[in-house]
Amino acid sequence: MAKYVNQRDAAERLNLTTRQVNNLVSQGLPTRSTGGKVTYPFPDCIRWYVEHKVRTALAALEPEDGEEAKRRLTTAQARKAEIEVEALEGRMVLVDDTIREVGAMLDALRSNLLAFPTKHANRLVGCKTIAEVTRKLEPAVAELMTVLADGEGDE
Repeated sequence: MAKYVNQRDAAERLNLTTRQVNNLVSQGLPTRSTGGKVTYPFPDCIRWYVEHKVRTALAALEPEDGEEAKRRLTTAQARKAEIEVEALEGRMVLVDDTIREVGAMLDALRSNLLAFPTKHANRLVGCKTIAEVTRKLEPAVAELMTVLADGEGDE
């Protein structure tokens, strides 16, 4: 059974202002008038309001006329053609190819970084100063930088 509420309560239940509720009445929001006083049946008002919002959202998605639909189709076809031209001219990089290339570079770098201490520790035996350690490590660091720049290294 419907519970009838006043305009202020209806607005509060619908999370609207009283002015918005009044405007919705002209669009079909259910009301009942008794003795000159307008009341709003709940949950009928909620059901109507949800259906109204859905109708409004669907109407916004539909093209208003055939010309709008044709314009959107032409725009989509133009975008597709531009993408195909970019691919044919080699100016587009596929995400999967990029992931594969960057992954290979990072794998090579990771393996070189993990091997670094073992590979170069023997050079540091007997070093007595930081300057001596730095001088012996500089070629090894340069090698790692080459791996970063080229994406290649000995694995």
